[in-house]
Amino acid sequence: MPMVSFLFDGWMIHMRLSACRPEGDVANGHEGGEEPSSILDVIEADVARTFPNDDKFQEMGGPDHLRLVLVELARQDMELGYCQSLNFIAANFLMVLHTPEMAVSAVRQLIMKLQTRQWYMEGMRQLRADTAVLEEMLRERLPAVHQVLVQHQFDFLFVTSKWFLCLFAATLSDEVLRRVWDVLLVDGIEAVFRVSLSLFALHQKAILQVKSQDDLIHMMQEWQPNCSPEVLIQKAYCPTFVGPIGRLDLDQRRRRSADAISSADARAEMRATQLRRGGVRPASVLSRA
Repeated sequence: MPMVSFLFDGWMIHMRLSACRPEGDVANGHEGGEEPSSILDVIEADVARTFPNDDKFQEMGGPDHLRLVLVELARQDMELGYCQSLNFIAANFLMVLHTPEMAVSAVRQLIMKLQTRQWYMEGMRQLRADTAVLEEMLRERLPAVHQVLVQHQFDFLFVTSKWFLCLFAATLSDEVLRRVWDVLLVDGIEAVFRVSLSLFALHQKAILQVKSQDDLIHMMQEWQPNCSPEVLIQKAYCPTFVGPIGRLDLDQRRRRSADAISSADARAEMRATQLRRGGVRPASVLSRA
């Protein structure tokens, strides 16, 4: 197994030493009232399809631990509840931290670091806003790719609901994912856009050759980059490709985009595309060999 990259590994050690046990006991149920059965049903379904063929995850009792983590996350943030895709983030933390308590703290701290809680809220207004920001950046940096996607009426939410909500955990794996999470921990939300642009760039040749919308959707649904973490991250931070992404400029873009989307419109559009608050469609869930 590849060695966990230094920053991610160091952050995990820091989590073990300094993170406090979440309020209440993950292993002893969920104080403050039972979760609605609908939430528990969604959690149960997601637990069953999270890395079912990953021997390491199964042998460590991953499904049982993951269930505890997701219920506790919903209990601690009743307004948010549970949103599909958090299962992939939590499962990856479990495979490093090994205990539900630490995984709960890690998920909450990562979301706080990235300031992405609004992605998972009802209507997913900020996710839609950030989808528009990514499309804008792609048009500026890869105009030929953007033109093909627009030509085939490609809905960018198709990839952001998979890439953003899972923080790439349903697209990348092992050392590549850990190295990407390294830069997320250092650079925050900026890194999410950089890595997304890098993924489009690495798949540019294939995108430019697609003949139909169905081919494009299938490719983006099933595609996993076959490259080293160095190649992916170097492209994400290439001065002549992505260039500088100023924090102020990014904040302004995200705010303008969010202001243009009303919560009601966001909810209606999410229902129309059957995404609701679920990020990764069942057909795209990875089962590790």
